[in-house]
Amino acid sequence: MYDDELPNAKSCFKEGANQGYKNKHMNTNPVKIPFLEHTAVSQALLSCEYRPSYLLDAATLKSFRKYHGVSRHVKRTHTFPFPFVKGVDSECGKQRYFTQFPLDEEEAWSVVEEYVDSLKKSYFERYSLHSVTRVVKKEDQRKGARYFIEAIITDLLSGKRYNLAEYVFQPRGNNLPMCYPQGMQWNNTADVYLILTAKNLVRWVHHFIKNMEKNCPRNERRAFTCDYL
Repeated sequence: MYDDELPNAKSCFKEGANQGYKNKHMNTNPVKIPFLEHTAVSQALLSCEYRPSYLLDAATLKSFRKYHGVSRHVKRTHTFPFPFVKGVDSECGKQRYFTQFPLDEEEAWSVVEEYVDSLKKSYFERYSLHSVTRVVKKEDQRKGARYFIEAIITDLLSGKRYNLAEYVFQPRGNNLPMCYPQGMQWNNTADVYLILTAKNLVRWVHHFIKNMEKNCPRNERRAFTCDYL
Protein backbone atom coordinates (compact mmCIF):
# COMPACT_ATOMS: atom_id res chain seq x y z
CA MET A 1 0.00 0.00 0.00
CA TYR A 2 2.91 2.34 0.70
CA ASP A 3 6.62 2.58 -0.20
CA ASP A 4 7.05 -1.15 -0.73
CA GLU A 5 4.52 -1.06 -3.57
CA LEU A 6 5.88 1.93 -5.47
CA PRO A 7 6.58 1.32 -9.17
CA ASN A 8 10.04 0.16 -10.15
CA ALA A 9 10.93 3.56 -11.61
CA LYS A 10 14.08 5.63 -11.25
CA SER A 11 11.98 8.50 -9.94
CA CYS A 12 10.85 6.34 -6.99
CA PHE A 13 14.16 5.95 -5.20
CA LYS A 14 13.80 4.31 -1.81
CA GLU A 15 16.55 4.65 0.81
CA GLY A 16 18.20 1.36 1.73
CA ALA A 17 16.72 -0.65 -1.14
CA ASN A 18 17.89 -1.75 -4.55
CA GLN A 19 15.00 0.05 -6.16
CA GLY A 20 15.78 2.84 -8.61
CA TYR A 21 18.99 4.79 -8.18
CA LYS A 22 20.28 7.64 -6.07
CA ASN A 23 21.65 10.80 -7.63
CA LYS A 24 22.93 14.10 -6.22
CA HIS A 25 19.42 15.58 -6.09
CA MET A 26 18.28 12.77 -3.78
CA ASN A 27 21.14 13.16 -1.30
CA THR A 28 19.77 13.11 2.24
CA ASN A 29 22.81 15.00 3.57
CA PRO A 30 23.50 17.70 0.98
CA VAL A 31 26.26 20.26 1.37
CA LYS A 32 24.49 23.57 1.79
CA ILE A 33 25.77 26.48 -0.25
CA PRO A 34 24.20 29.84 0.64
CA PHE A 35 22.33 31.85 -1.96
CA LEU A 36 23.77 35.10 -3.23
CA GLU A 37 21.42 38.02 -2.71
CA HIS A 38 20.33 39.93 -5.79
CA THR A 39 21.79 43.13 -4.35
CA ALA A 40 25.25 41.56 -4.68
CA VAL A 41 24.88 41.30 -8.48
CA SER A 42 22.28 43.97 -9.25
CA GLN A 43 24.77 46.11 -11.19
CA ALA A 44 25.69 43.36 -13.64
CA LEU A 45 22.82 44.22 -16.01
CA LEU A 46 20.42 47.07 -16.60
CA SER A 47 16.77 46.42 -15.81
CA CYS A 48 14.19 46.45 -18.58
CA GLU A 49 10.41 46.51 -18.81
CA TYR A 50 9.01 43.02 -19.10
CA ARG A 51 5.55 41.97 -20.17
CA PRO A 52 5.35 38.85 -22.35
CA SER A 53 3.15 39.09 -25.43
CA TYR A 54 1.56 35.72 -24.64
CA LEU A 55 -0.14 36.97 -21.45
CA LEU A 56 -3.91 36.95 -21.78
CA ASP A 57 -5.78 40.24 -21.85
CA ALA A 58 -9.21 40.67 -20.31
CA ALA A 59 -10.54 41.81 -23.69
CA THR A 60 -9.61 38.49 -25.30
CA LEU A 61 -11.21 36.28 -22.66
CA LYS A 62 -14.68 36.52 -24.20
CA SER A 63 -13.83 33.77 -26.66
CA PHE A 64 -12.06 31.66 -24.03
CA ARG A 65 -13.51 28.15 -23.84
CA LYS A 66 -12.95 24.97 -21.89
CA TYR A 67 -9.46 23.49 -22.37
CA HIS A 68 -8.24 26.55 -24.30
CA GLY A 69 -5.72 27.19 -21.54
CA VAL A 70 -4.08 23.81 -22.13
CA SER A 71 -4.52 23.53 -25.89
CA ARG A 72 -3.72 27.11 -26.94
CA HIS A 73 -1.97 29.08 -24.23
CA VAL A 74 0.58 26.80 -22.56
CA LYS A 75 4.12 27.98 -23.36
CA ARG A 76 6.89 25.42 -23.38
CA THR A 77 9.68 25.48 -20.85
CA HIS A 78 13.09 24.34 -22.09
CA THR A 79 15.64 23.08 -19.57
CA PHE A 80 19.37 22.35 -19.51
CA PRO A 81 20.49 19.85 -18.40
CA PHE A 82 17.34 17.96 -19.31
CA PRO A 83 16.28 15.34 -16.73
CA PHE A 84 15.37 12.18 -18.60
CA VAL A 85 13.68 10.47 -15.66
CA LYS A 86 11.81 7.24 -16.19
CA GLY A 87 8.25 7.36 -14.98
CA VAL A 88 7.43 11.02 -15.66
CA ASP A 89 6.91 10.89 -19.42
CA SER A 90 4.20 9.30 -21.50
CA GLU A 91 4.17 7.67 -24.90
CA CYS A 92 1.43 7.86 -27.49
CA GLY A 93 2.12 6.03 -30.71
CA LYS A 94 5.64 6.94 -31.73
CA GLN A 95 5.71 10.26 -29.86
CA ARG A 96 6.91 10.91 -26.32
CA TYR A 97 5.51 13.71 -24.20
CA PHE A 98 7.36 15.47 -21.39
CA THR A 99 6.41 18.13 -18.89
CA GLN A 100 9.54 20.01 -19.97
CA PHE A 101 11.63 20.15 -23.13
CA PRO A 102 15.41 20.05 -23.67
CA LEU A 103 17.35 23.29 -24.08
CA ASP A 104 20.28 23.17 -26.46
CA GLU A 105 23.52 22.94 -24.49
CA GLU A 106 25.31 25.48 -26.67
CA GLU A 107 22.53 28.02 -26.16
CA ALA A 108 22.51 27.45 -22.40
CA TRP A 109 26.26 27.98 -22.08
CA SER A 110 26.11 31.03 -24.35
CA VAL A 111 23.57 32.69 -22.04
CA VAL A 112 25.53 31.84 -18.90
CA GLU A 113 28.83 33.04 -20.35
CA GLU A 114 27.30 36.33 -21.50
CA TYR A 115 25.87 36.94 -18.03
CA VAL A 116 29.10 35.97 -16.25
CA ASP A 117 31.10 38.27 -18.55
CA SER A 118 28.82 41.17 -17.58
CA LEU A 119 29.19 40.16 -13.94
CA LYS A 120 32.97 40.23 -14.15
CA LYS A 121 33.06 43.60 -15.93
CA SER A 122 30.66 45.21 -13.45
CA TYR A 123 32.39 43.87 -10.35
CA PHE A 124 36.02 44.00 -11.48
CA GLU A 125 36.57 40.24 -11.79
CA ARG A 126 35.29 39.61 -8.26
CA TYR A 127 33.18 36.59 -9.25
CA SER A 128 34.09 33.49 -11.23
CA LEU A 129 31.90 30.68 -12.50
CA HIS A 130 32.34 27.34 -10.73
CA SER A 131 29.56 25.27 -12.32
CA VAL A 132 26.17 25.52 -13.98
CA THR A 133 23.28 23.91 -12.13
CA ARG A 134 20.40 24.64 -14.47
CA VAL A 135 19.21 27.00 -17.21
CA VAL A 136 15.49 27.33 -17.94
CA LYS A 137 14.17 29.13 -21.02
CA LYS A 138 10.71 30.60 -21.63
CA GLU A 139 10.48 32.01 -25.14
CA ASP A 140 8.32 34.85 -26.37
CA GLN A 141 8.15 34.70 -30.16
CA ARG A 142 7.57 38.45 -30.43
CA LYS A 143 9.74 39.99 -27.73
CA GLY A 144 12.56 37.59 -26.91
CA ALA A 145 13.51 34.92 -24.39
CA ARG A 146 13.57 34.87 -20.60
CA TYR A 147 16.13 32.66 -18.90
CA PHE A 148 16.42 31.50 -15.32
CA ILE A 149 20.08 30.85 -14.49
CA GLU A 150 21.11 28.68 -11.57
CA ALA A 151 24.85 28.40 -11.07
CA ILE A 152 27.51 28.16 -8.39
CA ILE A 153 29.94 31.05 -8.40
CA THR A 154 33.02 31.83 -6.35
CA ASP A 155 33.58 35.15 -4.60
CA LEU A 156 37.30 35.63 -5.16
CA LEU A 157 37.55 38.17 -2.32
CA SER A 158 36.33 35.77 0.35
CA GLY A 159 36.96 32.46 -1.39
CA LYS A 160 33.40 31.36 -0.64
CA ARG A 161 31.00 29.74 -3.06
CA TYR A 162 27.41 30.86 -3.54
CA ASN A 163 24.31 29.69 -5.35
CA LEU A 164 23.37 32.25 -7.99
CA ALA A 165 19.73 32.26 -9.07
CA GLU A 166 18.74 35.09 -11.42
CA TYR A 167 16.24 35.82 -14.18
CA VAL A 168 17.64 37.48 -17.30
CA PHE A 169 15.93 38.58 -20.49
CA GLN A 170 17.36 38.60 -24.00
CA PRO A 171 15.29 40.96 -26.21
CA ARG A 172 14.65 39.93 -29.78
CA GLY A 173 16.65 41.97 -32.27
CA ASN A 174 20.20 42.70 -33.32
CA ASN A 175 22.72 43.92 -30.73
CA LEU A 176 20.15 44.36 -27.96
CA PRO A 177 21.80 43.80 -24.57
CA MET A 178 20.74 41.24 -22.00
CA CYS A 179 18.87 42.76 -19.05
CA TYR A 180 17.14 42.02 -15.76
CA PRO A 181 13.37 41.72 -16.39
CA GLN A 182 11.45 44.00 -14.05
CA GLY A 183 9.16 42.15 -11.66
CA MET A 184 10.94 38.80 -12.14
CA GLN A 185 13.44 38.73 -9.29
CA TRP A 186 13.70 35.25 -7.80
CA ASN A 187 12.77 34.88 -4.12
CA ASN A 188 14.37 31.93 -2.35
CA THR A 189 12.31 32.51 0.82
CA ALA A 190 8.88 32.57 -0.83
CA ASP A 191 6.09 30.39 0.53
CA VAL A 192 5.36 27.42 -1.73
CA TYR A 193 1.94 25.79 -1.76
CA LEU A 194 1.62 22.30 -3.26
CA ILE A 195 -1.88 21.01 -3.98
CA LEU A 196 -1.88 17.29 -4.73
CA THR A 197 -4.93 15.62 -6.26
CA ALA A 198 -4.60 12.19 -4.70
CA LYS A 199 -7.83 10.39 -5.63
CA ASN A 200 -6.82 6.70 -5.47
CA LEU A 201 -3.07 7.46 -5.50
CA VAL A 202 -2.63 8.09 -1.79
CA ARG A 203 0.55 6.00 -1.75
CA TRP A 204 2.23 8.67 -3.89
CA VAL A 205 1.30 11.36 -1.37
CA HIS A 206 2.68 9.21 1.44
CA HIS A 207 5.89 8.68 -0.54
CA PHE A 208 6.15 12.42 -1.24
CA ILE A 209 5.74 13.37 2.44
CA LYS A 210 8.28 10.75 3.54
CA ASN A 211 10.81 12.09 1.03
CA MET A 212 10.26 15.62 2.34
CA GLU A 213 11.00 14.37 5.85
CA LYS A 214 14.21 12.65 4.76
CA ASN A 215 15.51 15.59 2.75
CA CYS A 216 14.69 18.28 5.29
CA PRO A 217 16.83 18.70 8.43
CA ARG A 218 14.91 17.96 11.61
CA ASN A 219 15.29 21.52 12.93
CA GLU A 220 13.73 22.93 9.72
CA ARG A 221 10.68 20.66 9.48
CA ARG A 222 8.53 23.24 11.21
CA ALA A 223 8.63 25.13 7.91
CA PHE A 224 6.40 22.44 6.35
CA THR A 225 2.68 22.14 6.97
CA CYS A 226 0.69 19.22 5.55
CA ASP A 227 -3.10 19.28 5.45
CA TYR A 228 -5.75 17.30 3.62
CA LEU A 229 -9.41 17.40 2.68
